[in-house]
Amino acid sequence: LHSLLLFNRRESTMDLLSMNSVENLQKAYDFIDRISLQIEKSEMILEEAELIKREFSWSAKILKIACSLGIEQLKLGIDVPINEIDLKTKNQLKTKLTILIEEFQRIWLERNRRGGLNDSKKRLEDLLALFSK
Repeated sequence: LHSLLLFNRRESTMDLLSMNSVENLQKAYDFIDRISLQIEKSEMILEEAELIKREFSWSAKILKIACSLGIEQLKLGIDVPINEIDLKTKNQLKTKLTILIEEFQRIWLERNRRGGLNDSKKRLEDLLALFSK
């Protein structure tokens, strides 16, 4: 799933995608959804409990975007570029990714120093640019 987001369109990613199926990616999406609900309900007795929950929630949401993107690419054909995904789906993914990039930045600044933030979010922004074509 990680490769679908960060290394989209590379040959190695396309090989991984071709070994998958819409059904398997949907199962992964559903599993992530179930785990996310458990994380939301969890009670941690830590000073950073809410930040940790936000980090897990962010990770789950970005993985669900990866599943959705993989499903769309498998439906269209793995050689079809992202800009060929139907406009409605592409806009939905773009909106979700935009929100997650903003949340990534907020989480980063709570957890780390500013240095490295732009490099770290660049691949997500590169994917966002593909949705804009």
